Amino acid sequence: MKQETKKINKSVSFCTQVWCDINVQNNVNTYACNKEKIDWILDSGCSDHIINHETYFNESIWFKRPINVKFGDGRILKGTKVSEIITYFIVEKTKTKVTIENVFFVKDTDENLLSLRK
Repeated sequence: MKQETKKINKSVSFCTQVWCDINVQNNVNTYACNKEKIDWILDSGCSDHIINHETYFNESIWFKRPINVKFGDGRILKGTKVSEIITYFIVEKTKTKVTIENVFFVKDTDENLLSLRK
């Protein structure tokens, strides 16, 4: 499959929050951060990382044709590009830089999914 690369010249960094279950989101303590934050759902059934906002990407590879991404509820949505995301995880008040590779952009998904398998 032929792919095109689009480079975006910007410096991005984000803070990240992760929930193990969508139902506990409102019970999780949030933390302050200097940049935008990414809210993720840690998903054991997800085979790839999926995000719904393309501004988190530094550099993207656009697919020549969108790919089908099947969700657990039966929906099939279109993935249009893949990239890595540079983010910071806060663990016990320590900020750690993490690069998450092979993140698919699926605009129409409701949540950002972090694959437990990956």
